[in-house]
Amino acid sequence: MSKFLKTAAGGATMIVAAWILVGCQPKPDEALNAKVAALDAAVADLRKEIKVNQAVILKQFKGVKGGQQTMIRRGVVIVPAGTEKPVLGGDKTDITMGTAPTLGDSDAPIEVIEFGEFQCPYCMKYASALRDLTEQYPGKVRVGFKHYPLNKHEMALHAAKASWAAQQQGKFWEMHDALFGARGQLDPLIIRAQAQAIGLDMAQFDEDLASPLAAKAVFTDRRAGKKAGTKGTPSFYVNGRFYGGSLGAVEKAIKGQLGGAAPAKG
Repeated sequence: MSKFLKTAAGGATMIVAAWILVGCQPKPDEALNAKVAALDAAVADLRKEIKVNQAVILKQFKGVKGGQQTMIRRGVVIVPAGTEKPVLGGDKTDITMGTAPTLGDSDAPIEVIEFGEFQCPYCMKYASALRDLTEQYPGKVRVGFKHYPLNKHEMALHAAKASWAAQQQGKFWEMHDALFGARGQLDPLIIRAQAQAIGLDMAQFDEDLASPLAAKAVFTDRRAGKKAGTKGTPSFYVNGRFYGGSLGAVEKAIKGQLGGAAPAKG
């Protein structure tokens, strides 16, 4: 009997111990809730950290933006990285006349170079006005044209080579005016007709147009423009310094270099 009681007592003890151990463990739902609560706390901390960082970034951005506005007020244009153009009237570039066709006195103290192309509407707008500079400032201004055909204009390269071919016969500017006179409506037949109309030797024109030297001359100009920071057309350089795509800025630069002298009256 006593042995039976001991066995029973031992079994009861084990049951009680097991119950106590089980009772000390959280129920499955309670464990999950605890994990969720911990995650919620972590997310809340992360949100606080993000909010703090946002405030810091916003403050820094406002500082940068404020600096940009100050620079813009001073006449410096801010553009995205990788698309920078030279500052208007900034450092002198390596741009020179070279073999470019020119108008005006070769000894003129001011050289204005346009990077342009014959399907650009803005180049068309300034075509005659640019030429007029040599008459407005006789002996003071020399104008030159360099090729910068844009890929988006399908006839720009062909027109540039055609004008180079005309230059070989001393008639670049006549071809320049004829090409711009077409108002962008160019194709090989029209260009050839223009060459004939200005009195070119057509056999020589065809030979020069097809020559690798024509393409070489055009791409040499374009590479020089890119090196200087040219991004589009027209781009004007006055004595090697960039003055954007506005002829007004060019005229202002000319007057500044001539001590404010007014253009000659016709």
